[in-house]
Amino acid sequence: MLNMIARLRSIAFGLGVLTAGSIVESSVLSLKAVKKNDVAIPPTNILSVLGNDTVEVEFYLSDWANDFPASVPNHVRTFQLQLDWSTLVSPDSGTALPMGWCAPVDRINCTASAQCPPTFPNCVNSPSVYGCTCAGHDPTLGVGITESRTDFLLNGYDTQFAIDTSALGFRYFAFASENVGVPDTGVPRYLGTLVLVVSPDACGTFTINFVNHFTATFIANATPKAYILLPSFQPLLLTVSEGPDPSCHDGKDNDCDTLSDCDDPDCGLEPACMGVIPTVSVWGLVILTLLLLTGAKVYFGHQPGRADTG
Repeated sequence: MLNMIARLRSIAFGLGVLTAGSIVESSVLSLKAVKKNDVAIPPTNILSVLGNDTVEVEFYLSDWANDFPASVPNHVRTFQLQLDWSTLVSPDSGTALPMGWCAPVDRINCTASAQCPPTFPNCVNSPSVYGCTCAGHDPTLGVGITESRTDFLLNGYDTQFAIDTSALGFRYFAFASENVGVPDTGVPRYLGTLVLVVSPDACGTFTINFVNHFTATFIANATPKAYILLPSFQPLLLTVSEGPDPSCHDGKDNDCDTLSDCDDPDCGLEPACMGVIPTVSVWGLVILTLLLLTGAKVYFGHQPGRADTG
């Protein structure tokens, strides 16, 4: 699906603290939905979705002004992006998890499969996957960095990159050595891709974002006085809308109004949710009309507060 391969399993990198006189720029890191259910859409950070939808998201960096001084060769440029996993859980109901993710949102550590619950029965311990998972767990299916793209931040340089999917807070990491800085042309630069799958029970709005902390998410040049931070983030808002044919018989709140089935006024015209309407004669209709015109209260079916008398 995504023609991308993470070529490094682990990279150790340390920036330390900003030195006196370091440059801090007003860069913007944004998340844009570019496909829904494999159909291309205009890039947007506000999207209406349904349960079971898949959304392809791309990350962009704007306001990138970072020319290097020509007198100092072999600069190292790097970026690291860490997903805020808590934003993948709706405050109302459901999740929007990376494609291929089949493990609990809150990791369950284990040493043997017997310690895992039936929904996630496999205990896996490896450098890239650990904890209780299901048999289909493969979060690499929906992540990647297409370094061949002309708008990629490090395009044209020998780039090393990795994506850590061992925990739900995915980390995207890349670095390159270069002699000349990439000028800011006013066009957002591509950094990576993520595919999310909205759960069937999802309600409300997801505010997908990165961890807003320098040690977790940053863009930087490893030269003195040339660090670049990310003080501004533009998240992706995924709002779950009511489906075209919401069910009134599944015991679920399909439209996120805290009401389900016949308790929801939207199901009022469902036969199973309607009161018993008696069959009346022509004279009965006349009498009923007169009663309604006089403001009398007319009850169909059982009158509230009264028990059956047989």
